[in-house]
Amino acid sequence: MMFWTAHDAGGWLGMALGVIVFLGLLITLILALRSMARPAKSKKNTLPSSTITPPPEQRPAERLARDENDKDEYKKRLAALHTHRPDLPNT
Repeated sequence: MMFWTAHDAGGWLGMALGVIVFLGLLITLILALRSMARPAKSKKNTLPSSTITPPPEQRPAERLARDENDKDEYKKRLAALHTHRPDLPNT
């Protein structure tokens, strides 16, 4: 009771800073526990779009669809693809 009327704010300031630090640590702990409890997202089956390449037969088909080539040019390009790739059957 001796310093009850003193004008020193050190006690109040220290207590306020202590509460702020305590609440910050509490919020950090809660967020850390929430992030550990979530399952990790699996990137096993996802590929970037730059690694997925369309089959070679798709390009002549797209050109035919855009009217850049006629049917004869389309068939010629497909035949050229199949002759250079013996693993594909000739159609």
